Amino acid sequence: PQSIQAHCWASLGKFCLQNEELAKRCMPLFFKEMNSTKASAIRNNIMLVLADLCMQYTSLVDSHIGMIADCFDDPSEVVRRQTLIVLASLLQQDFLKWRGPIFHCFLLSLVDSNASVRSLGKFLLSTTLSRKSSMLAHNHLVQTIFSLNGQDKAANLSLKLEEQAIVGTTLKSIKGSAKEIRDKRSIIYHHLLHQMSPEHKFTIAAKLCEDCITPFVEGKLDLTDDGEIS
Repeated sequence: PQSIQAHCWASLGKFCLQNEELAKRCMPLFFKEMNSTKASAIRNNIMLVLADLCMQYTSLVDSHIGMIADCFDDPSEVVRRQTLIVLASLLQQDFLKWRGPIFHCFLLSLVDSNASVRSLGKFLLSTTLSRKSSMLAHNHLVQTIFSLNGQDKAANLSLKLEEQAIVGTTLKSIKGSAKEIRDKRSIIYHHLLHQMSPEHKFTIAAKLCEDCITPFVEGKLDLTDDGEIS
């Protein structure tokens, strides 16, 4: 039964916490099962195991943290909510550093299809995680605009490469001109702007001119495929 399998994976994780060599051998197995199983309980337990291993053997899991972040896109609401809690805990305890892709995953929780996930994401970004890094909204707004509109290739290349070298995710975009999609992007932008001081909003306006408007006017920003950035 799937419930017993879920407990077995959790038990294997406990053994790995006691033996680093066993953890190294089992790491590929954990990720393979998490990507292939259809049982949400198994995916959830493996994700919790990987989070524990990240705290016990930080260097061993750090390069794979993006695969844990990919659970933000899991079809199970329980797994998505648990992922928010786990990654927020790792960030608070400095086992994980803020990077653009991780931040964007948290932002997507603000427009999740499930109300409890949306509520949890808003709470974490507005309180706990906001106090941890007060400059998050200011530092990542322009990059977020490009990413949500599926224009990653147009974002600042050096920042993009730095982020992907440390943590890679299969971050989905919410691009398009449909009202529902625009409303989702609007919710995220309003949240970010709400976290900023007037001074930060002023500098963001300058960044938008430099990174969005100027490249478009000079013909360096191609919007022919997607039609808009909004």
